[in-house]
Amino acid sequence: MSLLIDEGNGADSKYLVPLVKDVKNRTGAPPFLVSTDDGYSSKEGREELLEMGVKDVSISGSKGKKITPQEKWDSELYHQARRERSAVESLIFMLKHSYEFGRLKRRGLDAVRAELLEKVIAYNFCRMVFIKKARTRAPVSLKKVA
Repeated sequence: MSLLIDEGNGADSKYLVPLVKDVKNRTGAPPFLVSTDDGYSSKEGREELLEMGVKDVSISGSKGKKITPQEKWDSELYHQARRERSAVESLIFMLKHSYEFGRLKRRGLDAVRAELLEKVIAYNFCRMVFIKKARTRAPVSLKKVA
C-alpha cells in the first residue's frame, strides 16, 4: 500500500503516477494492472503508466472512458478491473467510517502521516484476527438430521 500525504487538498489525478512509482520502487516491478476511479483520470498519467511498464490502466467513469481506447474499455479484463475496483470501495468505506480515516486529530504533515499509518495498521490487525477466527471455526455440516 502506498500512502502519499501532501499539504492541502490536491486533485487525486496528480497522485496517480507518484503512487505507481512508489509501488514500482518498493517491489522492483510495475503493477500488471492499475484500476482507479475517475478522480485519478488523466490522459498524460495513463500514458506515463503505460510507458513505465504497466500493461493495462483501467480508469472508471466518463473521464476514464474518454481516454481509454474503445477495444480496451470493452474488453473482459477492463470490465473485471472495474468490478474489482468497485469492490475496493468497501475497504475505503471501512477505513473512513469504522477507523475514522477521514477524521484526523493531529495537525502537521508528519503527525497526519503517523496517524493515518496507525489507522491502517489497526485495520490490518483487525483483519488478521477476523481471518484467523474464520479459519479456525469448525465447518458447519448441512446433513439432514432424522
